[in-house]
Amino acid sequence: MKRVPRSIDQRTSVEDAGTRNDTESKDEVARRLIDWHFRVEPGMEQIFRIVTPNESDPNEPIKLLEVSKDTFDTGRVDTLTFAASGDITFPTRVAIITPEEYKRVERGVMPLPIDWDITKAQRFQRPEAKRVKRKK
Repeated sequence: MKRVPRSIDQRTSVEDAGTRNDTESKDEVARRLIDWHFRVEPGMEQIFRIVTPNESDPNEPIKLLEVSKDTFDTGRVDTLTFAASGDITFPTRVAIITPEEYKRVERGVMPLPIDWDITKAQRFQRPEAKRVKRKK
């Protein structure tokens, strides 16, 4: 399974990832992290932000279920947990699964972690690539 970096600033500059702001809400930090994961992971197809009733607690991690064609099938959803660090000011819990595993999750054949409910998740699709006009 691919390793997820502890902080955006470990693999890209702050300018590439967005500037750090200690007053950012959890939603803003989560969105910035999601955008960054799409930028650095070309095989990332979609990301689900799992939202739980405890979301207002700053110690409740940002939870991301990432669907990537560049990972391998393990038959289960394993998560990696990271402490708040650098420009990611909230703890984070990430799971990366294949598109085939996602289909099993959708069918209820492969379970998610106990407190994760995909039916209440926020879904993010890979942004469309900007077209570059060719010079003639």
